[in-house]
Amino acid sequence: MRRFKAPRPRAQGFTLVELLVAMVLLSMLTLGLASVMSTVSQTQERVDARLDRMDHQRVSIGFLRSVLGQISAAQRQTGIRKQGESEYFFEGGPKGMQWLGIMPARFGMGGRTHFQLALDGDALVLRFAPWKGVDVAPDWGQGQSYVLERAVTAFVLSYQNAKSGVAQWQPQWVDDKELPSAVQIQLESAGGVWPLMAIAFYTPPATNRSSGSGGAVFGGSRR
Repeated sequence: MRRFKAPRPRAQGFTLVELLVAMVLLSMLTLGLASVMSTVSQTQERVDARLDRMDHQRVSIGFLRSVLGQISAAQRQTGIRKQGESEYFFEGGPKGMQWLGIMPARFGMGGRTHFQLALDGDALVLRFAPWKGVDVAPDWGQGQSYVLERAVTAFVLSYQNAKSGVAQWQPQWVDDKELPSAVQIQLESAGGVWPLMAIAFYTPPATNRSSGSGGAVFGGSRR
């Protein structure tokens, strides 16, 4: 009589094809997850950069309004005044402006200070130098500077004389006997268009204060 052997149980496990399919699916899932994480990281970086630009713009606009809000009416002495120049420490053109103003004490130095607003390459720079008296021209070599904006693509200044009774903006200030009543600033950079700024000049009563020592401070750090 023949004896029948019981069939052996088949080994349990995955076939090679099943392993390959699982590895492909896992790879696709990993790549998808990495892509999502990269997108989230880039978005966060863009948001942070935009917030930084907005904060810098806010500080810059506030500083500009502070130093342009008060303009000194101190007059140049004849010895440093050239033919055709203003009687005041003021020069205004479409691409730059110089004036004698009052540095707010909260920025680290107070009192009369010479200012210059102009492009330096593609950067809009505000320079300031100590006031030495009505018979001394500003020495920009001893001054400091603050970069208001970089990668500037458009920058235009214009001026207004309210005393004339005509609310018309002029690209060049040519009145050597008067100071402008307001300045308008148009600025555009790679980061976007700045709000149109029209800042009225206020001329405080003449004082004998001299500028304080030390550098201006922005956001708690000296620049």
